Amino acid sequence: MRNKLSKYLRIREWWSHILPPIMLFYYLGLTSNTALKESLLPTYISIIIMSILIAITGYYINDLFDISEDKKVNKYNFSATIPILFRYLFLLFLFLLCILFNYFISFYISKHALKIIQIFTGTNLFLFLIYSVPPVRLKSNKYGALILDALYSGTLFYIMAFLLSVSEYKKYLFVLCLIFSWGVLKGIRNYLNHITENAEKDIISGQITLVSTINKSRIQIFSNMIYPLETILLTFLLSLSAPKIIIYILLIGTFFLIVWWQHIKTNRHIRLPFLNDLYEIWYPFLILIFLIFSHPDLYLLLIIHTVLFSAYLNKLYYYTIFRLVGPIRTKNE
Repeated sequence: MRNKLSKYLRIREWWSHILPPIMLFYYLGLTSNTALKESLLPTYISIIIMSILIAITGYYINDLFDISEDKKVNKYNFSATIPILFRYLFLLFLFLLCILFNYFISFYISKHALKIIQIFTGTNLFLFLIYSVPPVRLKSNKYGALILDALYSGTLFYIMAFLLSVSEYKKYLFVLCLIFSWGVLKGIRNYLNHITENAEKDIISGQITLVSTINKSRIQIFSNMIYPLETILLTFLLSLSAPKIIIYILLIGTFFLIVWWQHIKTNRHIRLPFLNDLYEIWYPFLILIFLIFSHPDLYLLLIIHTVLFSAYLNKLYYYTIFRLVGPIRTKNE
């Protein structure tokens, strides 16, 4: 049942890729501002649940209006398995769920925080609609698709999460600009990776992407060249906001740049999705640990983060104990 639910809602495609970076910027804001402690946990939980609801809704909208294209390449599409009437009723149900949750959290978070959530989630849903739904369907426009994907794939929610963790956003305008710039860079790189991976299927289905006019290898090379700029920008942003742990931030960022260079100098055309671990696992964990050391009363955030994104524990083990002593022996050995 769990595997079916994950398949239907495409959870594996976004859970560990979209949510941790969102929480990274919430933790980052908290390192310099914990004045709103009374509503901190409700706001934290609201960000997580709202992000999940919006991600599910966005992916479903995309599936709903991709049925014909997916059928041409025999790609599984959850919405295609539902009777036509229920396809749209389910979409309406998802919208109502988002509205009801906004109403529910209004009793637990401030009006200011609620307004921020409503503005950014509403904008994200609007972008989903103009990206996927005819007659607009900017997904069919190779440049429109690139821009929209870079915005709705995380950028807006990164800004939202940061705004929800600080009390006076005007003091952080430069930081917000950096977050936006990084989010767009990251979104562009991941979109380019996606279209190169699905180039053949997109051609068969008639989907117009940049691969249709630009060589697939060139797009992948350009995508790979974005990574160092993306990494330097995020490392600078975190160092600026958390100067007390700048040495650790620089060490981790430098390590990933070295790994990137080692792969690029041998093959510039290869996709490097594992490099996303920098902002999906390591930086969120580092900033959260720093936050807990500075404010021990917020230890519950670490527990929740570990339960939701336990993959970072596997990475910690692999890069520490495993590298030093090898795999842990089993009882039968």
